[in-house]
Amino acid sequence: MNNIVILSEKFLPPYDEGFKNIVLNLVNFMIKKRNVFFITDNYFCKISRSFYCDFNRSFLSINLFKLLRAISPNLILYIPYSSVTPASLLRTQILKLLCIKTKVILMALQFRYHSKLSQKFFNLLKFDGIVFSSYKMKNDFSYFKKPYTIFYAGVDIYKFKPVSHIQKKLLKKKYGFSSKDFIILHVGHLKKSRNIDLILKLSHKNTYSFCLILSSTTRNERDCNLISKFNNKQNIKIIDTSLNSIEEIYQLSDCYLFPVQTRIGATEVPLSVLEAMAVNLPVITTPYGALPEMFSHDPERGFYFAQYEEDFSRYLEEISHRSDFSTRQMVKDFSWEKRVEDLYQKLINWPEVYGQR
Repeated sequence: MNNIVILSEKFLPPYDEGFKNIVLNLVNFMIKKRNVFFITDNYFCKISRSFYCDFNRSFLSINLFKLLRAISPNLILYIPYSSVTPASLLRTQILKLLCIKTKVILMALQFRYHSKLSQKFFNLLKFDGIVFSSYKMKNDFSYFKKPYTIFYAGVDIYKFKPVSHIQKKLLKKKYGFSSKDFIILHVGHLKKSRNIDLILKLSHKNTYSFCLILSSTTRNERDCNLISKFNNKQNIKIIDTSLNSIEEIYQLSDCYLFPVQTRIGATEVPLSVLEAMAVNLPVITTPYGALPEMFSHDPERGFYFAQYEEDFSRYLEEISHRSDFSTRQMVKDFSWEKRVEDLYQKLINWPEVYGQR
């Protein structure tokens, strides 16, 4: 059987932000295949068939070379923490030099800007292809003339699931809310580049309560001035610690907002949107990244695309008077089991998957 190695760096806990969350779930589900192995720089990684390797930033490592030779993979899937940067592309090329007869594929989870000079340089590299996270990303990277496929990240539909009305009230009390509060949730980094100040504007309507779950991974990147403004609002609650049961925060909430507009503001498939839908929350989101490819604007089910503050405000008002949502049905085809099985079939048949979903 042909072996597959998934390789990723900076895979260290807590796993509470997009990149790490995607890698964790992808590896956990992919590793169920007997021919899949995981190489990481996390010495304490407990995933089965995972191997620790103290490789350097360039991947020019005798330890990495020996480990890859011992596994003898037919294909290496490299998922760089920095996504598609010049440095990660060079590391991909080095992996190819270490394993000349092995197919080496790079997975791009987030958009990156490249200079004209960089674009010309990239196609001189001789690795075997790219897994893009959307067709939009593929079109943005049209200067990559390599085999490709598309992989939409998934959601754990067993962990993220709806709860009863009574359980929702109990969870609200558990986390310090009133059982009568209408709670609007956002999960992610607290940076102005993510258009989070929209939540401040919406919070002036005191009929709503807001809950923000912050990623602890990027604590040093936060906008302190923005945090100060949020802390001064009585109807905004910030949870700034890593949660073992983050699904409970989704379950106690009544609506999910994703206001990010900047192209590099999040991973191409924002997992928090999928997790909210799996809990059957109504979602108001910008048409960010892969989302318009995966879903259509569907107010009847409770899924709304919005661009401007007035849109968010109008849809919130509509949602606050409804309870008949069915967004969970929209993500059934995006369970991690289905998404990973789809990716696995593409990898073992590479490059025949060129240009396929």
